[in-house]
Amino acid sequence: MNRVLIISYYFPPMGMGGVQRTLKFAKYLTRFNWQPVVLTINPRKYYAIDEHLLDEALSNGVIIERTGKKDMNISNIVTRVPKERFRKLRSIISQFFFVPDSKILWKNKALKKIDEIWKKYGGFQIVYATAPPYTDFLIGQEVKRKYKIPLVIDYRDAWVDSPVLNFYPTPIHKSMNITRERRVVKDANIILTTNRRVKEFIIRRYGNIGYNDVKIFPHGYDSEDFEFAQTKKLPLTNKMRITYSGSFYTRNPKFYFEAIKMLIERHPEIRSRVEFLFLGIFTKDHLNYAKKLNILDVLVTSTITNARNTYSLQTCCSFSLAEARTKTRPCREKSGNTSAAEKTYSPVFRKALRKNFFRITTQLNSCLTRTRRT
Repeated sequence: MNRVLIISYYFPPMGMGGVQRTLKFAKYLTRFNWQPVVLTINPRKYYAIDEHLLDEALSNGVIIERTGKKDMNISNIVTRVPKERFRKLRSIISQFFFVPDSKILWKNKALKKIDEIWKKYGGFQIVYATAPPYTDFLIGQEVKRKYKIPLVIDYRDAWVDSPVLNFYPTPIHKSMNITRERRVVKDANIILTTNRRVKEFIIRRYGNIGYNDVKIFPHGYDSEDFEFAQTKKLPLTNKMRITYSGSFYTRNPKFYFEAIKMLIERHPEIRSRVEFLFLGIFTKDHLNYAKKLNILDVLVTSTITNARNTYSLQTCCSFSLAEARTKTRPCREKSGNTSAAEKTYSPVFRKALRKNFFRITTQLNSCLTRTRRT
């Protein structure tokens, strides 16, 4: 069986959306004659812990190697969600002192561990690195250069051109990141992205990359998760349920909340017939803002971090909200002095989001009215 070394800072038992893609890749690689060995951290604290995801990885033959001297003990992992203003401040400070990100301190530990497991497993045929954090790409690059094996990089989000994940305090910081990304892209044998937007960012910025050199591998779903959900008792409701699943890590929920308030104010008759379910981390700041808008009675919040329970709730929702972005410009256009991120995000994005959300919810109101008449 071929062996692939997967470098993923975020991996179960860490929960939430950032681990799902890598977990599912590793899970299904075992069914195609590839043995995945995942190199990750020994987490001490994180926003959410999901033991079921860890069990899923282990039960499907995924081997997990962790840096650190102590064995992992899930019961000792601290789950804590920092206040949003502190999180943003910490992110700004870390991006000033660390390039490409604060996880660069993990790089030497990871490389040392890779030398150990290389001998342990008799080498690997491919190294696969997923980002963010972008330090994972730098580790994969070092492995390729040292052991002369192909490098596959998977962009879950853009690097330099990410308008929400990265803040560069000076042009020097941005230039340093551009240099590192250019070298990684040049060294990679296969480049994967989740969508066309990120693909065009890469091609537009680094002209030596051909259009077909970057492959789009979109987010999908694991049918086994929903088959499992169907075997459980579903939390049904007699209301129309609109679900938002995930965190607001890079998005502000105030626009969703304001749209809900507008809907309820214009159509008070549906207040008792609709509920807005938010699955994931819902902070006190979010709760206080919803309370200020007087919409708590139509909000259903859940701190569920167990992915399987989340799938059960998603199965019985009426509608599921997805992130909305404006379209990118054609790849052949040059960015000039304007960043690709500025071209992707409209200056009126926030207003458009609220307006479109209100339009959707107004349509839902019409559906409710027709249902009531029939």
